[in-house]
Amino acid sequence: MVSTQDRQPPQDEPAFNGQQSIGQYSPTPQANKQQSNWGFRDKTVWDLLQLIGVLAIPIAVALIPIFYNLQQVAITQANRQNDIQIAQDQQQETAMPY
Repeated sequence: MVSTQDRQPPQDEPAFNGQQSIGQYSPTPQANKQQSNWGFRDKTVWDLLQLIGVLAIPIAVALIPIFYNLQQVAITQANRQNDIQIAQDQQQETAMPY
């Protein structure tokens, strides 16, 4: 029979050092784990989707009016060209004798 005092904890479980309360688990840090300079290494897909969602709303709020304005400018220029053409056609019709 193996005594519980002789039992060594598995490598992923820390040994009880008397400072931790029972039931509290604090894993040992892995020595070969690389740290990311940007802080994205430990993020999940859900965290990244939330980040994209948070950034997408202000970007959309900023870009939609800009594109709308550009489209309105193009429509206005097309209408102006059309009005100029109509005015020129009317001038030619009044200048021509029947």
